[in-house]
Amino acid sequence: MTNGEAARQDLDAARGVHEGLNTKHQEVRVQLDLPAKDLKYAQENLEKARKSVPDDDLGANLTEALRAVAVEEANVASAVASLKVKNPERVRALADTAKGSLQTTQTRRTAAQTELTEVQTRLRIHGEEGLHEKLHAAQVRLERVEQENQSLFRRAIAAKGLFETMREDRDEARRAYVAPLKEKIENLGRLVFDNSFQVEISEDLQIASRTAGAVTVPFESLSGGTKEQLSLIFRLACSMIVAKDGGTPLILDDALGYTDPDRLRLMGTVLAKAAKDCQIVIFTCVPDRYGNIGEATVVSLK
Repeated sequence: MTNGEAARQDLDAARGVHEGLNTKHQEVRVQLDLPAKDLKYAQENLEKARKSVPDDDLGANLTEALRAVAVEEANVASAVASLKVKNPERVRALADTAKGSLQTTQTRRTAAQTELTEVQTRLRIHGEEGLHEKLHAAQVRLERVEQENQSLFRRAIAAKGLFETMREDRDEARRAYVAPLKEKIENLGRLVFDNSFQVEISEDLQIASRTAGAVTVPFESLSGGTKEQLSLIFRLACSMIVAKDGGTPLILDDALGYTDPDRLRLMGTVLAKAAKDCQIVIFTCVPDRYGNIGEATVVSLK
């Protein structure tokens, strides 16, 4: 190869390199022109924006916006804390439960509406079978029962009034009997006990307690013999009080079984004194027990 051919080949190679570089140059120029145009457009928009809002105002707006953001962030934090305090999981669970309850209620309401429709249908079907007559008859019975109830209520009020009146009269009669009964019992009792003997009569005309020698003992706490003697004295006093009004005789069946001989003698005196005001009939299998009652009619039942 001659020097000329070699030079020509080098020239062709250089031209190829030049054309490639020229192509790349054109591509780069195009790529540079696009950002330049964008930059120019952005600069123009920036100039327009600066004319409408200066940079100082933008800074102030940015500061105000940052302050507003800080305030909103504080509000968000407060809202989050408040939400945590209100227990959102509990609220969500309650809401789910309420939804379920609502669904159940709606289901029951639907079932009730269905049942109501069925009942209304049955009423329409049976309306011609005398339901109105039955209703009228039931209303008549109701009115009769109400009248009977009112009548019974009036009788109950009258009975209550009569009961209260009788109770007041009974209480008044009891109070009228207390003083003379107490006097009779104490007069008879002092024949057996000493002169300090006293009794307390309850509202139901029973011996509540006995006092002897300044010592008061409830009736239930007395010995069996003393209870027996006081009970007999009580019955004798009652008979003596009612004897003036034609009272019935006093019948005794082997009384004083727990009384010792000394008290038997004294109780005989009590029976003798009471017998002057009322009739006393004594049944006994031990006649000697009543050997100190004074003058008496003895009938043997052999």
